[in-house]
Amino acid sequence: MKKYYVVGLVLVLMCAVGLIAYGMYLNRTGEQRITERMEQRAIPLQGERAKFRDIHPTFVLDTINFYSEDMADAVALIDGRLTEMYVNKNSKVSQGEILFTLQNDDIPLKVQQAESSIARAEAQLANAKSSFARYTRLIEKDATSQEKYEEAQMQYLAAEAQLKEAIIIRDQYLTQEGRQQIPAPINGEVLILYRQIGAYVQAGTPIALIGNFQHLYFSMPLEDRFAQHVRLGESFELNFRNANALKKAYDTEFAAGNMGSAQNFPVTIR
Repeated sequence: MKKYYVVGLVLVLMCAVGLIAYGMYLNRTGEQRITERMEQRAIPLQGERAKFRDIHPTFVLDTINFYSEDMADAVALIDGRLTEMYVNKNSKVSQGEILFTLQNDDIPLKVQQAESSIARAEAQLANAKSSFARYTRLIEKDATSQEKYEEAQMQYLAAEAQLKEAIIIRDQYLTQEGRQQIPAPINGEVLILYRQIGAYVQAGTPIALIGNFQHLYFSMPLEDRFAQHVRLGESFELNFRNANALKKAYDTEFAAGNMGSAQNFPVTIR
């Protein structure tokens, strides 16, 4: 009886060892199969080189008013009547270019009077100089008094001063005569003509407005959430999406050829 018990126990142990060994075998082969299956599920990828590009914010501006820092009036410096006009509205002009001519009938008469005064002063100076030279010779020979010598000297100096004053007055009238031509104060375009030929103007009267539209400026408040994206000196492009958005300034041809959304302007933050 004991013999059968031992044989049965050995068989049970052998079965247990066999089951453990079989389980270890299944576990090892299962891991290998799982690894093989995971390797078979790999997907081949085709590489692409990374690319970088700058992204700038887009601001929508409802209305902006452009202005030019270079704008000035051509002003009449003397009284007179406009007789010639050498430019028209929208004409491009250079600084110093003659735009108008006005006529002051009093200036030629004043110039002639000044020339006559100079001639009289020169004659008086010649007489005073001759008299002073004569008294100089006499005083050296003690043939005249000191009072008469000094009087002749004072007359000579007064005649010199009178001649200089007459020349200055003549030059002033000649300067006024030159101011009958009105030049352009700056480079630019004729934006407004305030007066026409035949109009009488006084000194200080604006005749035309000149503006330089090569550089235009505009200012606007900017919210902080937008301002943090821009820096001083940074450049952008300004684009008009509406073909009719760019209105004429001063009734000029500034908006001529407006291409709408196809027209870009370089902008710099100042």
